[in-house]
Amino acid sequence: RVYLWGTAPHAKEVSASSIVDRSGGTAVDRSVGVSYGATAVVGPSGSLRAPLPSSRAVVSSVAMPSAVDAGVVRRRAPLNLHAPPPPPPSWWIRWTGWRREARHDRCLMAPASAVLLLFVMSLALLSAVAALPSLLLGMLLRPVLRRMSLLVEHLYPLALARWGHVKLLRHGLRSTRQARHSRTDGGRLELVPGRAWAHTVPCFVDNLAYVLVVEAEGAGLSACVVDVGEAAAVAGALEALRYSHYGGREIGVHSVLSTHKHHDHTAGNRQFVSDHADVTVYGGACEEVPCAEVGLRDGDEMRLPRGFGEVLSIEAVAAPSHTRGSLMFAVRPAEAYATVATYLFTGDAIFCGGA
Repeated sequence: RVYLWGTAPHAKEVSASSIVDRSGGTAVDRSVGVSYGATAVVGPSGSLRAPLPSSRAVVSSVAMPSAVDAGVVRRRAPLNLHAPPPPPPSWWIRWTGWRREARHDRCLMAPASAVLLLFVMSLALLSAVAALPSLLLGMLLRPVLRRMSLLVEHLYPLALARWGHVKLLRHGLRSTRQARHSRTDGGRLELVPGRAWAHTVPCFVDNLAYVLVVEAEGAGLSACVVDVGEAAAVAGALEALRYSHYGGREIGVHSVLSTHKHHDHTAGNRQFVSDHADVTVYGGACEEVPCAEVGLRDGDEMRLPRGFGEVLSIEAVAAPSHTRGSLMFAVRPAEAYATVATYLFTGDAIFCGGA
């Protein structure tokens, strides 16, 4: 009598023609594929005997001449032959499986890798060939570009450069669909109580001109303008200021102060001088300011005519930054007045967005 315990994990050879497979409490006769769904003993004649304990199976007939005489115990649940077939795998599962298999297929991946490497090298070669002209051009132009400041210094003052710069500025203003970029006609800054005021005038896209108005004793209203970039805008502002702040009285302009030579600050000098008689233009001594008659250096003080100098004193402050000859104008009340405030008109030496 042979005892086959239900916990035996491996196959046990009972005879040459019968192999009993035991795994997790299951026994299968491989020679005939006999399967039983209940725990029982099959005798030599094939009849079922009484069930055995779950801990072991008893097989009678030690010799077991045939597979039919083999006593088999099976503890697995019977197969459900009427169960529906499993659903087919999704396309993603099929694609993932194919990709996993293809990745390890040398016959497929070796030529694919070679083609990919050839493609990348071809792109690199084309990029190098395309970049070669620009590289050669940059090497040739490098000496010129290093001295571009000289070209700007000598070409920028030309009339053609002024025309192009002003055209660009006016086009930028039209693109905003506004007549002026700011509204400044409603207010003024009082420099000296009851005697001197400062007004801002918008020009072009983002420039500002400044009108300094002084009411001197017995001389009426006199004014000077800082940075006439756009003559028409300044002339229109002067006409509007007469009625909005000074009761329609005439404002006599006698001076123009230019902080530097750039056209957005000086393009209107020539037109403004031709429209207003007896106007003097002040600019930096080392700058080619259009229509400049007086060259200023650091520390120069100006006493402007028509009673202007009796109320306000203006000092030129050198600020070689935006341009080599840039000036700032420090405006102070005259000594006769108690206030000691100083107002600095910086031009482009200091402005919103950079210096």
